Amino acid sequence: MGSETELKFRVFEKDPGETIDAIFKDSEVISKETHKLTNEYYDTEDLQLMRSRSGFRVRSTDGAYEETVKTSARSGGGLATRKEFNIPLKDPRPDLSLFPPEAFPFETENLEEVSKGLKKLFSSDVERTSWLVKSASGTSEISLDLGAVKSGNLTDEIREVEIELKDGAEKAIFETAEKIINSGKITLRAESRSKAQRGYILAGLSPAPEYQDLDAGKFQSSLYETDILRNAWGRYLSAEVLLDHDPQGSLRIYRAMWEALELIEGAAGRLMLGEKLGTLPFIESLSWVGRHRVLEETYAATGNDLCRVRMEEILEEGKSRVHAMRKDPKYLLWQLRMMRWMDNPMAFVPGRG
Repeated sequence: MGSETELKFRVFEKDPGETIDAIFKDSEVISKETHKLTNEYYDTEDLQLMRSRSGFRVRSTDGAYEETVKTSARSGGGLATRKEFNIPLKDPRPDLSLFPPEAFPFETENLEEVSKGLKKLFSSDVERTSWLVKSASGTSEISLDLGAVKSGNLTDEIREVEIELKDGAEKAIFETAEKIINSGKITLRAESRSKAQRGYILAGLSPAPEYQDLDAGKFQSSLYETDILRNAWGRYLSAEVLLDHDPQGSLRIYRAMWEALELIEGAAGRLMLGEKLGTLPFIESLSWVGRHRVLEETYAATGNDLCRVRMEEILEEGKSRVHAMRKDPKYLLWQLRMMRWMDNPMAFVPGRG
């Protein structure tokens, strides 16, 4: 049994492998490998693993088989720490009896019997290119995964970069991510969903992101500023995911982003973290949402067509501003700071981290 600590990002370039080579050409690259990975995901009849936010897969890599249980992650919206149990297999048939009991979120006296009742739900096929690189604080593995999650005739494309800590301080994976982001050559987004979670959604076994994920009621204020900050970050990530599914950009999504950013900035200021998190420039990129709302109210009251025309102009201008913001390396570095704070608020205390 081991544990993994990793940052996960969606990547928007089609095949950035050569770009990653170029970014790290002056770094200490210990190794580079490319493999074809086929993963088949299983669960019990009543989806005990999914309900516990764990995952079980059988992986084939170059003709070798391995089964893996990953426990529920402690996640910071893109950064995840979880326990991982890996067992080599002679063939692709799953055998839960080979795992220790603590690998599973449910109690059973007969894991062999549970194995017989497992159902294959979906699969993923990816080409993984991995770079093992050293930074000032440790060694990280960068994995570029290109492929798809598949369920029946349905597919969901995978383009991900994962940065996993191999040795040293957790700070190492942030140093590696910063090097990629500061290059300005690759566009990343924080990814809080695992491949297993995406597979459950594709198979119709878990709900897809919906506009209800933006409801303010899910992110009510708290007496604790840290809770406000965490909840607002969760709301913001929900909006980010929806915006990628709706490239035209619903006004409701932009409003949710703006409101969440203002909550983040307010809580960060009260926690004396305003300068360290640096949210304000991105609130300004969405400030047009407030002007649009005022015009909406005026139009509803007066029916003035000039208001309607100006609303349309503001929305188009606003979409362009948000698109530019999301490609700005400074914005990606802000996401990285948010992930680090979510995982370890003490890293932002003076003299630490």
